[in-house]
Amino acid sequence: MSGIVPTYQTDDERLWIEFGCDFRRAFADTALEQRAYGKLANCTMGNKSIDKYIAQFKHLLQKAGWDRTSWGSLFQFKKGLDRKIHLKILQKEPMPAEALDTWEEAAQHKVERQAFIDASLGPKEFQGPWINKKDQRQDRQG
Repeated sequence: MSGIVPTYQTDDERLWIEFGCDFRRAFADTALEQRAYGKLANCTMGNKSIDKYIAQFKHLLQKAGWDRTSWGSLFQFKKGLDRKIHLKILQKEPMPAEALDTWEEAAQHKVERQAFIDASLGPKEFQGPWINKKDQRQDRQG
């Protein structure tokens, strides 16, 4: 047995805290926040569902180290919303509070409402024979 006395016991909490800190420092992604910020700046709803957009936005917000209550976070969320959804929320009375949670809920509500309308009335592209004015004119002339 060697004459070196261990400075820590294997069950010493300080040993594992120091180990964890050293490990994170050695393997940390030093550019994680910067890359997340870049992705956040370009994050848009696109063809994603509103729920997927919100989940992706929350994930990038956390990685970038941004506060959910900051004006910049809300601005970025609004910027990435589908334009039609954004417009419908802006037209809502009363306007939603200037908070990210409120805007997320409003966006989900607008998408849900539109899905209900589409299910009730059918897709917007559908036009019954009574709506097609060109055919009506031909029938009268014919």
